[in-house]
Amino acid sequence: MTLSLNERAAALADRLADDADALRVAVETLPGGTRLIDCGSAVPGGLEAGRRFAEITMGGLGAVSWTPVVLDGRWFSGLTVVTDHPPLACLGAQYAGWQIKRDDYFAMASGPGRALIRAEDLYDDLDVDERAGTAVLTLETGDAPPEELAAYIADRAGVAPGELTLLFAPTASLAGGVQIAARIVETALHKLHELDFEIGRVVSDSTASIGTPCSSVAVRAMAPSPAGVSRTRRTSPPVAKRDTPAQANGRAMPWRSGSESESVFSSRPRASGCRAASRSAGCTPNPEVAGSSCGSLTSAKTSGPERQAAIRPWKVGP
Repeated sequence: MTLSLNERAAALADRLADDADALRVAVETLPGGTRLIDCGSAVPGGLEAGRRFAEITMGGLGAVSWTPVVLDGRWFSGLTVVTDHPPLACLGAQYAGWQIKRDDYFAMASGPGRALIRAEDLYDDLDVDERAGTAVLTLETGDAPPEELAAYIADRAGVAPGELTLLFAPTASLAGGVQIAARIVETALHKLHELDFEIGRVVSDSTASIGTPCSSVAVRAMAPSPAGVSRTRRTSPPVAKRDTPAQANGRAMPWRSGSESESVFSSRPRASGCRAASRSAGCTPNPEVAGSSCGSLTSAKTSGPERQAAIRPWKVGP
């Protein structure tokens, strides 16, 4: 394959670094010359940084764009991934197939630099013979790669440390979540490869995916348990209340008759009290009816039904 995945990805990484402030990413050069681009660990990063991150992982042979996705009548923010080189862009570059375990450092490596290292048997089934003087890898981690690790990766890729670019972002960041969602084509191709499908027959692909929700790397819903401590409930949970309290439902007053009824109604405020309250409020109450209580009086602002005389229609002849 004459297309250089790493050279195309390096050009995209240069543009990302040039827009570092606008994209909220940080660029650092290690003493050995390796360029680090933090897209979401010690910096906020963002959605656009994640979109460009995803295109770099595909070696510049795929386009990632924002698109609305409608499911059951609801609109979601989604991504569309388009590539005319699915096996090369997705499996040859984008697939996170190289586990980096070095001392106390761990990361999943993606990107076209894998095609130079060829640490995976996957490349035996791909038509790729990558040759480049520069290498680009993207790492799923929140830890910046140390100098020793950068030198190790450069040696494995066969390039000078100054020709190595490492981009990194945790999957729980904005950029990390976007690049995960942009793997929709890669995930399908990897499954086809596991099923022994001839992936070379897939000549182009365009697929839409819903963006992943972003969780916080600084806040956890539950603090981690100390070693050897179980969080299993040791006591029975409290009994759930199933009966609604009487005051919430309201309560009808039972019917009473005779003297019992009179004692109940005698406790109500009389009309004289209601009239005094109405006067203090600036209202003129209705005349008091003998033997009535306040609750039986008609409000001062309520009038009885009136009959309205028929109105003759407008502009009707005699």
